[in-house]
Amino acid sequence: MATVTLQAQTYNDSVRVRTWSVYMQGGISSYHGVRSELFDNSKRTMAPDLNLGVKYNIQPWVRLGVNAGYTMLKSSGNHSLSITTTDHNFLIGDRTGTLELKSDRLQNLNNTYLAGVDANADFNILEIWPKRKAQWLSLYAGAGVGYMRGWNRNSQTWSYNERATATGDAYFNGYSHSYLKSSEDKKHFNALYIPLSLSLEFDIQRQLTLGVIGQYKCIPTKSDFSPKGIYSAGVVIRYNFVKSKSKLQRKQIADLYSELDASQVDCASAKATLQRQSREEMERLKKEADELKRQIESINSTAAGKGEETSAIIYFENDSWELSSKGGEQLQVLAEKLKTHPEKKIMLISSANTVGHENRNKKLSSNRLNTVKQFLLSQGVSDTQFKTEVSLGDYGMTTSSDCRRVIVITQP
Repeated sequence: MATVTLQAQTYNDSVRVRTWSVYMQGGISSYHGVRSELFDNSKRTMAPDLNLGVKYNIQPWVRLGVNAGYTMLKSSGNHSLSITTTDHNFLIGDRTGTLELKSDRLQNLNNTYLAGVDANADFNILEIWPKRKAQWLSLYAGAGVGYMRGWNRNSQTWSYNERATATGDAYFNGYSHSYLKSSEDKKHFNALYIPLSLSLEFDIQRQLTLGVIGQYKCIPTKSDFSPKGIYSAGVVIRYNFVKSKSKLQRKQIADLYSELDASQVDCASAKATLQRQSREEMERLKKEADELKRQIESINSTAAGKGEETSAIIYFENDSWELSSKGGEQLQVLAEKLKTHPEKKIMLISSANTVGHENRNKKLSSNRLNTVKQFLLSQGVSDTQFKTEVSLGDYGMTTSSDCRRVIVITQP
């Protein structure tokens, strides 16, 4: 009878083995160590951080991905710089005086827009315990390498105050002028970066995952206006391209029916094979029986025709091939006669009664024949004197104890 079983898949097997997912990540970011004096003494502010990407789960403990991200670097610095200059040859009308110019930077705004793409690998730390029950929870540590391009826009507003006087013995001239001036400068840079991340993710459903992530981008490339590092925090929404629970159950049921159908075919095939083997075994046994019958008839006819005599009948205990003391005495007497008549030939016919299994009886019959032969050899009978050896098993026998025997026939 065939047994059909449906192997249970773990949650990780169906969700995180050779599966794809896409995600969206949003949060805030900040930075440190911008390589430009325009950011010195400036107040850093938080900026939006957005990412889109795709992941491929190789196994529950590792996944590969590609990420595209956008973020900003923002800073503002008010009244951060004041400069005073003088000009002693400034003309006021037709008189020469001293001009004092005081410049105050009222505003220093920096907005740097960053867009980058990176390839990364994530490792699920919780898979250190692969048989854990909470497989819907994952803690990923990730690293990778990427390339980013940045666009910096610096805008400044200055206030200027000019004052000058020209004095003499008979005159006094004064001059005063205040005004504002704004400027804007744009730069760009390219840089490699190394993203490092740690994310805690929860599978709300098989197809939907929510999580929180912390990330740090190390920027070793020393490009103007590039920061040394960017750190961010946010939330992750992920869609997993896997079958829903209901579809998975339907597939498992379909697989079970398929296995049942296959098992029925296997059962039919096995039944046909057993029937064929049974027929072959019956034919083989019939041939063996016919051959034994032929041997017995041949032995009987030969013995009758040549005047052969039964020299000894050695009986054995049930389920045994050990020689009894009486059997040993019979064989000793026979061995002495055979040694004095080396021209005589020996025929051995062994059998077992029908008690027990057929194969066991065959073994008993064969071992009894071998026991008698080995005893005669040990008593000095020549191996060349043994002409015929027939082991009948339980063929043609009954349950009688007289069937547990070896018949020794000598031929002139």
